Amino acid sequence: MLWREEIRGNRGEFDSRARYNNLRIMSSGYVAPAQGSDANHCPHCDVYANQYWSLPTIKFVTPAGGSTTRSVDELSVSYCRRCDKYSVWFGNQMIHPLASTAPLPSTDMPDDVRLDYVEARDVVVRSPRSAAALLRLAVQKLTIDLGENGKNLNEDIGRLVKKGLPPRIQQALDAVRVIGNNASR
Repeated sequence: MLWREEIRGNRGEFDSRARYNNLRIMSSGYVAPAQGSDANHCPHCDVYANQYWSLPTIKFVTPAGGSTTRSVDELSVSYCRRCDKYSVWFGNQMIHPLASTAPLPSTDMPDDVRLDYVEARDVVVRSPRSAAALLRLAVQKLTIDLGENGKNLNEDIGRLVKKGLPPRIQQALDAVRVIGNNASR
């Protein structure tokens, strides 16, 4: 797999030229839904598409049978031009659908790691603790894929650092490890 070869290089060491292209690829190209955005990845169809926005009004019916129409401060709706579905926003928070805005996985991510990442992405809105535990598991599987034994994640990350893992990536992996450990308790 290209992803593994870029990271390991030819001798099992980290290829400093690649600079973890997979992490850059994972985050580039994905545009998370954001309130007022002209275009983003739709939370329904996961396709980058134009979004149309509206400030809806609500018709309130009184007990006497009359009605009044009012707008609700900070309520807005976006409409995806690709799939014809809508998202509801209150302020800067998407309240429907309850979908993740986390980036999609890199296409060259190892399959076993990708499965855990996608599951974490799918549950993060409903259960951030579950997502943290799943991401920790994904990191552990990634270290195994990179040639470590997978028995102690902290030690595996340390050995990867000795092979040339950049400090920024080490800090990110350690954060996932610690937060994932805490989430599972």
